[in-house]
Amino acid sequence: MATEFADEDDADEDDEEKKTCTERWASAVYWIRGPPLRLVMGLTHHAATHPKMYVVGSLVVSCVLLATGLFTNFAVEVERDKLWTPSNSKADQHARWIEHESGFPADARRFSIHINAGGANILSKDGVRHVFEALDTFQSIPEYKDLCTSSSERPPSGPSTSLNMNCEESSIRKFWDYDLDLFLSTVTTDEEAITAMSSPVYPDGTLVNRNGIFGLAEPQFMISPTTIGNHNNANQNASFAQDVRLTSAKAYRSLIGLPSVVEEAEPFERLAIDKLLELRERWNEEEGNIFRLELFSERSFTDEFNRAIWIDLPLMPVVFIIMSIFCCLVFANFHDPVQSQALLGFGAVVTVLLSLMTTYGLLFLIGIPFTSLTQMFPFIMFGVGLDDSFVIAGAYQRTIAHNDDKKDVTHCIMEAMEEVGASVLMTTLTTFVAFTLGTASAVPGVYWLCLYAFPCIMIDFFYQITFFIALMVLDDRRIKANKYDCLVCRTKKQITEATPPTLTPDTTNTREPQQTFVERLMERYCDILMKPWVKAIVLIAFPLLCAGLVYSTTQLKQSFDFRDLVPKGSYVTAFVDHLESHTEEMLFEPNVIFRNVDVSDPAIQASMNSYVDELVSMNSVSSPPIFYWLRDYQNYITEEDEATTNTTTNTTSSLLLEGDHTNMTFEEKVTEFLVDPVYFNLYSKDIVQDPDTGVITASRTAIFMDQVGQFDVLSQIDALAEQRRVTTRQPINAGLRDWKFFNFDPMYFMWEFYSITVEELIKSTVLGITAVVFISILFIPHWSGAIFVAGMMCVLYVDLLGVLQLAGISINSVTYVGLVMSIGLMVDYIMHITVVYFESCAPTRGEKVRDVLMTIGTSVFIGGTTTLLGVVPLAFSTSQVFWNMFVLFLGLVTLGMGHGLILMPVLLSLIGPVGNNNLKPTSRWKSQDREELELPAA
Repeated sequence: MATEFADEDDADEDDEEKKTCTERWASAVYWIRGPPLRLVMGLTHHAATHPKMYVVGSLVVSCVLLATGLFTNFAVEVERDKLWTPSNSKADQHARWIEHESGFPADARRFSIHINAGGANILSKDGVRHVFEALDTFQSIPEYKDLCTSSSERPPSGPSTSLNMNCEESSIRKFWDYDLDLFLSTVTTDEEAITAMSSPVYPDGTLVNRNGIFGLAEPQFMISPTTIGNHNNANQNASFAQDVRLTSAKAYRSLIGLPSVVEEAEPFERLAIDKLLELRERWNEEEGNIFRLELFSERSFTDEFNRAIWIDLPLMPVVFIIMSIFCCLVFANFHDPVQSQALLGFGAVVTVLLSLMTTYGLLFLIGIPFTSLTQMFPFIMFGVGLDDSFVIAGAYQRTIAHNDDKKDVTHCIMEAMEEVGASVLMTTLTTFVAFTLGTASAVPGVYWLCLYAFPCIMIDFFYQITFFIALMVLDDRRIKANKYDCLVCRTKKQITEATPPTLTPDTTNTREPQQTFVERLMERYCDILMKPWVKAIVLIAFPLLCAGLVYSTTQLKQSFDFRDLVPKGSYVTAFVDHLESHTEEMLFEPNVIFRNVDVSDPAIQASMNSYVDELVSMNSVSSPPIFYWLRDYQNYITEEDEATTNTTTNTTSSLLLEGDHTNMTFEEKVTEFLVDPVYFNLYSKDIVQDPDTGVITASRTAIFMDQVGQFDVLSQIDALAEQRRVTTRQPINAGLRDWKFFNFDPMYFMWEFYSITVEELIKSTVLGITAVVFISILFIPHWSGAIFVAGMMCVLYVDLLGVLQLAGISINSVTYVGLVMSIGLMVDYIMHITVVYFESCAPTRGEKVRDVLMTIGTSVFIGGTTTLLGVVPLAFSTSQVFWNMFVLFLGLVTLGMGHGLILMPVLLSLIGPVGNNNLKPTSRWKSQDREELELPAA
């Protein structure tokens, strides 16, 4: 089989000694890249000589793989914990222990139903009636009773405040025993309703947590369980009643705890959400109704995130259509329907589509989950993947223009690949390596995205040199057969012998070279760019631009708002807005965990109290925990012991058990402590005892990180780091990998991600640029090429960060992913220009730059345009995520084209190395014709 390189004679030792370091460098580069280029040329030649086999084979393989993947292991992953939690993080380890080993009962699935009056005081009889209406709508769903009475979960033995066995409700309805008739019969005015809701205890004696049932209630009031006895007759104490009487509130908050068994609860939640959204819409439409209903369930975010994905899926065919139209226009010839190649332009888009189908099918098959991030990749791939098609097609057209008619299509294709093969291979390798390094990310979502990206890059390259090459051969046969473009079944009328060929030149099947609009534009552009005054402007403007964007980069901040991940107008967004405006929502309520310690030991108890006190002293916490079992247990024992030894007292507090505890074990005391209904309801789920011995194996309490902003990423990172420092310096945790004392909140998953984002970005950037420079050293036949590439990549990356800040976009999970990908994408704009410059045989810098812009520059310009078109549909997405990605890639492509087609040519024209490139191996395809090579017939 013919190869790219001619056989090289051994050089004499004297000649070798005469070579300069630069020449030795070039010789080494040509020797290193020889084998991979020979492989590329071999595949190209085989595809050119067997086009139908490659076209049919590629179509069949891609379709079969996609279908097989979809119907076997296809899975969608949208859970934030699994997408963003760094692998093997402390949060992940602790969550697994709590779920599988701790013994704590599974937390109920919270279903929140809130009602506000648009910021007005909601305390009124009518407001309470709307709460009853909303909750009655929720509980009137037929499946509710079955869910709450026949769940596979069972409540713990002993007293329970749960309603209908599992579906415990926290709401103002408890003041009227959840009975609407009782409410209507006892409350006739707003004042009566406010009086009932102002009580610090419910009618059954349990405590009222105003933060739990009201939003922004005034005055705030919370009573300790150990002092409840002093206020049992609070309603008879006029002074106390006046002190705690409600004056205003912004919202009613209701919470229903559904069974934690996902398979049982999720179907009901879907029904309940639909019913409540109908009620919400009805209230909004009622004239004069000031009350607004907001809701949120455990599945709400996942549902809405999924909905955003499915809503945006139609954008993918939109991209395909846009790309197809653009490519058809680029390849079309409106003056000659035979010479036109619009169908080949469509084939270029199909080439990228097949690479996506093959990659997705293969990864579906092996079980890699599909996420919102992998959903974004096709938009990018359609733009990036077409670059190679334009480069190859452009080189092929130039080859035809300079060749005689004796050389067939295979020969022309091989000659074209000799011109651009190294450039295409190099840019593919740099993008491939950049995405491959992305799989080193500790963030699962990024890891999965890169798992889709890096094989897709190589599969697209394979299809470019096989499937697309085969399409080019078949299209050339169509032209020579005088068949119309797009209507290949029709043949253009042949000219007759009597017709003078000079009168109808359009009717022959000779390929007449014609300058395209882009080529004419680029020629004019070259003339302007090479003028000295234009170069001066470029050399002044770009440093100023860079300086401004560097300053902008210093202002870049981290932030994350999960509302950006759901569709516009989502009820989830409305609920979070409501929380911000009308409640003091304690969003961050980590559990302080004690495990595998002897709690009966006073020293251990002192360590537990010390750990809680140190956590409370953090900047993120403003007050001690409201409910802490060890504190209340110690107070309980102290008060009982005092009551037992007080011989002058005939009775003890109603909350204390009679008897002498002197001879009781710690476990027996804890058992008696939990017999009390108040403490049982408060702490039975927070203390895990061995069923045989009663020994406490694990326990917990909750603290409120009320000084951490809901969307303030920096305060969240600081809170995570501070609690980690407090935990690690506990003597009981010294030297242990599995801490005995720790605290955990589900939001720690995201906080862990935020805390490593900057470090991960720096690591991926350094690794990416290092890999690009290394490949540049191997493929560019001059040592200065790597310097040009490295410098330009660093400038581009910093400029991109500055553009994000100017656009008002912060570093978040979405921009983090885009920046990880950007290294592999922006390199194309620089690498193509650099490689072709150093490959050019033109004698002067100016002529080399002109050669670059008139050849590869045209393809880079068209490729950049396709990338822009590929991401334009993201601007019409229903979620902010895709808008952020649109801005990021708009900046990336604009900066990449600007630096690659403006700054880089100017720099090369001034300081680029000059040489006659006489060390490049001689081409067989350019030195011999078809007969001499004895090629098989195409």
